[in-house]
Amino acid sequence: MDNPTSAHTTDPVLPDASISALKRRIAALEEENVQLTSKISRSPIHSWTREGRAIRRLVNLIDPVTDLIVEYDQRLELAGGNENLELVESTAEQNRAFRSFKKLIIWCPSLKRTMQVPIELTLACNQLKRGADGARGDDANILKFSVATWLNEQQPPPCPLLLADDKRGRGFNHDLTGSLLCPVDFNWLDAPTRYAIRDYHPNYAITAHMWPRGNTC
Repeated sequence: MDNPTSAHTTDPVLPDASISALKRRIAALEEENVQLTSKISRSPIHSWTREGRAIRRLVNLIDPVTDLIVEYDQRLELAGGNENLELVESTAEQNRAFRSFKKLIIWCPSLKRTMQVPIELTLACNQLKRGADGARGDDANILKFSVATWLNEQQPPPCPLLLADDKRGRGFNHDLTGSLLCPVDFNWLDAPTRYAIRDYHPNYAITAHMWPRGNTC
């Protein structure tokens, strides 16, 4: 005799109408998910680091962003408002910093709103600096290859040839690049002069204020 408690139970079978309704619901949810995902992907994600990459080319080559903001704040305090900022008595260097600040606001328009919140401003300046430094590093790497290629194509070619992927052996350590960097005060063709420059002789110290010759002597 069969034991009724041992009989296998079977899942209830859904009618065809319910299955069709579930399929339509799943299709509708999938379509809604696609639309939401596309909206998210199209929404631009703000990045101070990305904005900072343009600073060294379009705003200021060397001054930190914080210095430009300080110049604006000082003018704002002296002028008593935004109306008379241009009339504040300033040095040429301060005027240059203020012009750079105005360019900064053009290329980073959301920065002016962030300036009202010191904590956010500090974070923004750090990320802008990171972006600016990163872009300058990329430019320097590109320049390293470009300069080597350009100089190696000269006739007669330099000996030894400049390595495009290595900065060693350049500068005053190479006859060609040394002749380009040699200040007009010194004669690079003079062997004792070349030796003194390479040996860091105090009478032949090279400073940033000296004008390079820029061509072969």
